[in-house]
Amino acid sequence: MCRDRPHVLARVALFTLAAVVLTSATGCGRLDQDSVATELRTLQSSTAEGMLVADEAARARAAADFIEIRTAELSKQSGDAAETLDETPTEAGLQRAAGRGSEIGNRASEILDELHGNPDDKSLARNVATELHSLHDEAGRIEESL
Repeated sequence: MCRDRPHVLARVALFTLAAVVLTSATGCGRLDQDSVATELRTLQSSTAEGMLVADEAARARAAADFIEIRTAELSKQSGDAAETLDETPTEAGLQRAAGRGSEIGNRASEILDELHGNPDDKSLARNVATELHSLHDEAGRIEESL
């Protein structure tokens, strides 16, 4: 039985090596054009909804609790999209779009967090709404250019 052990270990090692080679050769785990576009659309969605929430906050037409909860959720959504675009390799030619998308998502998350911490600050809410509008438009332009 002990004589079979080296053969089993050799087979396991060979199988593992074959799996690694196959995975790297197929480009598994790379963002393709559709994946990058999907993340950019996610950013468009989170920034659009964030604009609405910020606008309601600027007009004092929403409860602070609602603003806190929605901005936290939208910040996480934007941050998750940014992380995907930043940390997952892309197919050739998509690096620039993914990089800028990541920057947009990180900035959206950052300003939504600011509003989350200050839901009653009408001036901040107006500024957040304005900046989210710009980020939304830019994410749309990038997505259309793919």
